[in-house]
Amino acid sequence: MNRAIVIVVGRERFALEQIHIDEAPYLTADIALLPDVAEASAVMLAVLADDVDLEQRQRLLSERSASARLEQINAVLRTALPDLELRAA
Repeated sequence: MNRAIVIVVGRERFALEQIHIDEAPYLTADIALLPDVAEASAVMLAVLADDVDLEQRQRLLSERSASARLEQINAVLRTALPDLELRAA
């Protein structure tokens, strides 16, 4: 199985349903929008923290279980909070 790095800009969470390889000179895909979650602002804060690497961000954003996502957010924020407080001061 091959891997590709995909960069997207969007305002809603989504999951890739099907990738279309031969239809254009670039990759296109069908997506499914994921329901918005109450902790979206905490997710974004955790994702934007400087010390969150790409793999952590992807795990956080792709997690569909609210409780698992909140556990990950808690761990990220505990690590990032001191740095965020210094930048806000």
